[in-house]
Amino acid sequence: MYGAIIGDLVGSIYEYDEFRDSLKGKINLERRLQILSKKELITAECFYSDDTILTIAILSSILDNIPYEENLRKYAKLYKNSIPTNMQYFNYMFSPGFLKWAESNSIGKSAGNGAAMRISPVAYLFNEKEEIIEETKKATIPSHNNKEAIEGALAVTKLILKMP
Repeated sequence: MYGAIIGDLVGSIYEYDEFRDSLKGKINLERRLQILSKKELITAECFYSDDTILTIAILSSILDNIPYEENLRKYAKLYKNSIPTNMQYFNYMFSPGFLKWAESNSIGKSAGNGAAMRISPVAYLFNEKEEIIEETKKATIPSHNNKEAIEGALAVTKLILKMP
């Protein structure tokens, strides 16, 4: 779980550029080499993103016995305007699609990686394989009720626990 948050900070200053490049079907080798040669992983330019906020929402759901969907929507509404000064991706902390879901009463159909990015507390706080699988699905489905998104979140929890 700490690794997810630290990874969010470390990768924050590169994420959107990588996304834009991938849409164009290219890799910026110069930038990737620059990243690999950095002496410090976390610098003043780094910031937390929606992935950290929603990881904490999942953690809070488990610890405080709050339904995942309820907490995800609550955190989205509470932190939508909490944009770090150096984040320039969106007008709000969360993507437009996630905010639209959070402000509705619908089940989200996102096929994105957001559920996988926030799922580490499930692997951290549950022990039994079946329970982990069930909780991963319960934490994913509200906003990412999509086969690929569910499989991605399950892959992350299984990797964290080194499960087959």
